[in-house]
Formats: sequence, structure tokens, C-alpha cells
Amino acid sequence: MKTSKLTLAALAAACAALVASCATSKKIDVIRGSSQTASLALPELSEEKIARIRETRIEDLTVTGDDGRELHIMGAVRDSLTGEMVATEQLRPAVLVARFRNVAERLGMIDLDFMIVVSDSLQDPEWQLRFEPVMCVLNDTVRLEPVLITGEDFRRAQLRGYDRYDRYLRSLSRDSVLFVDHGKVDLFMERTGSVSREEVEEHYSRRGLKWLNARRASRKDELRRRYIRVPIEPEYARLDTVCRGSTPFVYVYSHRLQTRPGLRKVTVAVEGSIYRGDKLLCPLPPSEPVTFYVSSLSSMADSTAIPAADTAYVRALGLLRDRDYKGALSILTPYRDYNTAVAYLALDYNATAAEILESLPSSPAADYLLALSFARTPWNIS
Repeated sequence: MKTSKLTLAALAAACAALVASCATSKKIDVIRGSSQTASLALPELSEEKIARIRETRIEDLTVTGDDGRELHIMGAVRDSLTGEMVATEQLRPAVLVARFRNVAERLGMIDLDFMIVVSDSLQDPEWQLRFEPVMCVLNDTVRLEPVLITGEDFRRAQLRGYDRYDRYLRSLSRDSVLFVDHGKVDLFMERTGSVSREEVEEHYSRRGLKWLNARRASRKDELRRRYIRVPIEPEYARLDTVCRGSTPFVYVYSHRLQTRPGLRKVTVAVEGSIYRGDKLLCPLPPSEPVTFYVSSLSSMADSTAIPAADTAYVRALGLLRDRDYKGALSILTPYRDYNTAVAYLALDYNATAAEILESLPSSPAADYLLALSFARTPWNIS
């Protein structure tokens, strides 16, 4: 009777696993057939709000969109200075579908902010979705830290692996006393005192147990890989979060990029994949890209003031337009003219730029730059 019950239980478990496998295969087929993937959108954030994103910490939230559907918005981003997870402010539930945005360069850096939007139809308790933003910067392809959206069952399996590995570590003995037959050692020491206790303990050591323990300890790395097949919050990921899959998921991704000479635009798309355990179930097609057009003070350079036959100045102007501000300034410093001030401002040397601009004749462009330099300069009022 017991055998038949065990057989029936095993058969029921096998049938349940088969049904689950069939359901997963069907869902994957639907995703493949409809070319589903994550989408990118642009958050409606002012420069002031973007600055607060990097300072404000709140919980992730669920909001109701204009169509009545709920959106789960994960606001956490990794602070580039502290490494901590910091959250964005609460966003409007409307998700913009614009495909481009103008971004301003400051101190040779540009801030790219975009939303990774994942439909609930892509989510499953047994899956982990991995999305990797990919930037096209001039002729280079740059891959950013991925975002991992983990199902509840997937996370439970991860935790079970950690628990098994922890039990294995606890089973290892680090106390050499356990590998000695102390009864025989004490008896021997009572009969003779001419031998040190350490020598006697070595003689009566349980070498078999010691060898077995050392052999098991030598398999730490192997067993860690076996039990923890998919680490939680791996160092390479921007975020690893559990999502129940009942609502669309939105993650606000912020990346600060150092500008390059000649950089006019940056294109971002996201590539994704679906995993169950450490097995790839389905790669997802790339999303439709968004484009960031880069504006900078280099557009304020003045080519009408080039001294005649001054090839060095011509070269400096080219460097300025290509956003190589340090290179341009190495040539322009002695001139102390309008373009020198542009280069100083681009490097945030605002007081020096203001000093030069105040010595120049008034013009709309010069007055604008002077006002900008004053706005950027902290003034101490006593």
C-alpha cells in the first residue's frame, strides 16, 4: 500500500511538472510569435526633477495609469558615488512615447534618463527577465548594467540554493579537536608522561575524518556553483527585483555619459531574454530605440573673430566645436576672447569666463554667456 501511494504521488508530481512545462512552452511560443519585448519611453522630467532623482529615496510604487491599468514603478537607481540604491521621485502615470529628446552637456557629461517598460504578459513567477540597455555612441556600442525582473518562484529557488550551500558550509568542521580520539590520548598520557600531548594527539588523530573533511572543504567552489546557479543581486546588474507579474513594470534608468569629441547624438535600445533557472528559454528582440540629441556650449563658438592666417586659432576653434575643451583652451588661453570664455564655461571655470566676458564689448551672445557664468558662480553675500 505504501509503495502504491508513493508511486501515485510521484506520478502526480510528474504530471504536474509536465503540465507546467507545456504551459511554459505555450506561453513562450506566444511571446515568440508576437515578437513581444520591453519598450523604452522617456520620462517627463525637468532638469530640477532629474537632479532630485539622484538625491531622493522612496519606496517603489504602484500607480493607476490614464487607461485605468496599474503600473508598478521601480524607482531605485544605483548612486554612482556611494553605490547605494537610491529611488526616483513619484512619476506621473502617463508614459511618453516620444522617440527623441534634447539633452544638454555640462562639465563634459550628459545625463540620459529613460524608462524600461515591461508588460505583465512577459512576466511569469518561474522566470527571470534580463534587460540590457545598449547605447550607440559614435562608432561604438556600449552595453550598460542589466536590469533583472525576477518572479517569486524563481527567487524562492534561488533562496533554496543559498540555504543548501549554507548547510554544506555549516557541516564542515573547523575545529581540529574533533579529529582526535581524546579517550585514548588521556589513557596514554596517564601511563607515560615522557611524550608531549601534541605528539600523542597526532598519533591518535582520526585521519580518515580529517581527510574526508578536507576533501569536502576543497569542493567549496564546485558546490557553490551547483547550489547557487543564479546569484541574487549580482554585481554586474543595476537592479535585481522581485515582481509579482500582475501589473506592467516600469524602471527609470539613469546613466551619466562622458561626452566625446564630435558627439552629436546617442541612441539607446534594450535587449532582453527570459531565463528559468540558469537555462535560456527565449531571447527577446531589441526594443525600438530612443535618441538623445546632445547640445552644448560648443555651438556658441564664434568663427567670425578668427585672426587672419592664424592656423593655431583655426585648430582651436575646431577642437572647441568637437567638444575637446581642454585641447581648445590650451591654445586659446592667451587670446582671452569670446571663444576663450566659451571654453572656460564649458569646463565650468565660470569666474574666469565672467572676467573675460566683462572685458569684451557687449553683444547678445556675450551678454548671454556672462549671465550664464553669473548664474553658475556661487556668490557669498555678507
